[in-house]
Amino acid sequence: MKYNSAHVFTRWKPHKYGFMLLLVKLIVWHGYICICHPGATNAYFITHNDCYQTCNSSQTFNGSTSNAVFQVTIASITSMQFSIRTRSSNGLVLASGINSTYFIAIGLNGGKVELIYRYWLMGTEERIQGVTNIDDGNWHNISVTSIVDTSIAVDQKTEGEKRSTLALGNNFTTSVNSDGITVGNNSRSYLASLFTVNYFKGCFDQLSVGSLLTSNSSVEVRAGCHSDDMCGSNPCVNGTCVDTFNSYRCDCQKFYSGVNCNSTHNVDCTFKSNLCSYGECQNISTPKEPCYSQSGKDFFQCNCTRGYTGCLCDVVTPCSTNPCNNGSCSSSGSSYTCNCNSGFTGMNCAVNIDDCSNNPCKNGGTCMDGVNNFTCRCPSGFKGDTCQTSESSTSESSTNVGMWVGIGIAIFVVLLVILFLIVRHCMGSSGLSGTYSPTGQEKGQVQMTSMPPIPPKERLI
Repeated sequence: MKYNSAHVFTRWKPHKYGFMLLLVKLIVWHGYICICHPGATNAYFITHNDCYQTCNSSQTFNGSTSNAVFQVTIASITSMQFSIRTRSSNGLVLASGINSTYFIAIGLNGGKVELIYRYWLMGTEERIQGVTNIDDGNWHNISVTSIVDTSIAVDQKTEGEKRSTLALGNNFTTSVNSDGITVGNNSRSYLASLFTVNYFKGCFDQLSVGSLLTSNSSVEVRAGCHSDDMCGSNPCVNGTCVDTFNSYRCDCQKFYSGVNCNSTHNVDCTFKSNLCSYGECQNISTPKEPCYSQSGKDFFQCNCTRGYTGCLCDVVTPCSTNPCNNGSCSSSGSSYTCNCNSGFTGMNCAVNIDDCSNNPCKNGGTCMDGVNNFTCRCPSGFKGDTCQTSESSTSESSTNVGMWVGIGIAIFVVLLVILFLIVRHCMGSSGLSGTYSPTGQEKGQVQMTSMPPIPPKERLI
């Protein structure tokens, strides 16, 4: 038995399912549930009372070879509706036609439903496209109505244009009665070529042209609505796979994100025990820009052991190993520079500069290299820092010096003797001896004032 809104609301006589329908109506958000006849696979909670839309066996089409043919004999067709569930954005869903100039086709174009109609008397092709994307893996109801104008409705909402020149009327009736309606693969190539991907892949249900139809024949159509096995390959690296009809969703474990849960996310110290290679891990309340997390933030920091650096303490501090043998080390990131002491060169100051490289020892001397200096080992007869002095020239020079010193002393003695004689001569002729004759005037005035007075005679008492 099939139930529709009339059964639910006009037939209150007790029957097999009546009480259940009434009870569910009272407790399910003012909605309804349809109890379908044996063999039907669908029983959905719905928010409208069209139970006939749910009580029919859905079919799964593989997108290539699947097809089902519905034969129709009806006096006048003014509407058609069906339901589909798909993830495909393109493909021919159903069609009916006598030839390439006389057909109607409905399919998906860019995820939206599209009606294409061609009638040879018109000489043109007409198209109406909806505006809602229906390639989301959910069930959608599609209806086409053509009385005066023709329109498309998606989920009971009219979309797209209405065209008065596209009234289907008797033309559509003639086509359907003659050719039937084919869902999926169609032998007429001109129909499939109307859409980018030839045929419909997904679930099809509830085809109604005036009344609910049942397919007369089908090829490679699977009863019921079935998804491809999307989780069989275990696509979720660090999470649980959930099939969402011809697609999947990964419910990721903590610290992971991404479509396949393969990106680390908002990591803290509990992510793993050795997060900091050579240091102590510390959780922080204020996250920082990630160095480990591939998305989100880092909620930890590493306090590195001496000699290591990097956000995970996994980089050896360049200068910690004292690479500069004879110099001082300065680092920049993971590299270092040695400032060498005098006398050394090389990346690690390990090369002693050869101070003998310019042959500083003369006269056949042998150079002995030191640190920032050199020593010359002189051959016999030479001496000096660079063996620049001959020993024979030194002796001759010493003899000459002695000779000149002796001559100098002799000259000095002669000069002293001459000086003595001159002084003595001068003293002998200075007036300390000879006679003096005073003038006539001086004679009477001469007094021997220069003679000392005669002392008085002593008296004896």
